[in-house]
Amino acid sequence: MGSTDPLSGIDMLRHVARIAVEYGGQPGARFADGVQQFIAGRDQRISLEAVFGITPMQSFRSWGYHETLRDRDRLVRRAVQEFYSSLRPTPASAALSSAMHRYFADGWPRDHASGARPCNRLDGALFDILALKPLPLSPRAIKAILDHQR
Repeated sequence: MGSTDPLSGIDMLRHVARIAVEYGGQPGARFADGVQQFIAGRDQRISLEAVFGITPMQSFRSWGYHETLRDRDRLVRRAVQEFYSSLRPTPASAALSSAMHRYFADGWPRDHASGARPCNRLDGALFDILALKPLPLSPRAIKAILDHQR
């Protein structure tokens, strides 16, 4: 936002809520209602998170952290499906983990520093996964991702 005016954020929320009502249909109306609840609850210090039901999850990490994990897990499942679909989940998890550790040691430092996604399909998929959370996963962690669809 950049402004030092503490009300500029509230003004922006009001403006976006008006646009949401005009163009957003039912979701826009729900968003506008949430903004109104937030503004009306200022004396009770009601947070936007509470109004929209965005609560800290089990680890009390931010919703952004959990969203990143969800995106990473989706990419892990896609990589297993694309590159190891002929294997059962446990061997597929081991194969992806091995490839991830290899790429993390060999290609990731160079590709990450340059910001260039590799052309190789597997390395490109691994780059996408590691770009979200730069830590290679164990076979057990990958198997858990495969077992628990998020």
